[in-house]
Amino acid sequence: MKVPWNQQNLEMVVEAYRSGGVGLNEYPRRFAVLKATLKAHLNNENKVANDIKKVMVRSTTFIKNQEEELAIYLLQFKQNLYGLTIADVMKFAFEWADKNKVPYCFNHKKMAGKKWFYGFMKRNPKLSLRRPE
Repeated sequence: MKVPWNQQNLEMVVEAYRSGGVGLNEYPRRFAVLKATLKAHLNNENKVANDIKKVMVRSTTFIKNQEEELAIYLLQFKQNLYGLTIADVMKFAFEWADKNKVPYCFNHKKMAGKKWFYGFMKRNPKLSLRRPE
């Protein structure tokens, strides 16, 4: 009887194989686990087999205090009644990074990308944008 595999099932199969018993070809048939999947786990080519939980997080362009300085500067614009658009903020971020010799991954059209912008706005909820009059 084949049982759909899950994480617990897979770990059980890997452990059973390592302890001996039947051959490699028999476990995939019994437990409905693909042979390639089982081999990957046995060879530690899989994060589950290695017990490693990796989270892919792209580091921010600016370190925390640089980003705070940028946010303060943008807040000063707001207090002086300058309305900033998304494009203005992205261009300003590019110029800020260039001026402060910060290594950046945005260079398209000499402005930061939208992903950076939305991440920056999430990290700085006190900022808001308005259309300039």
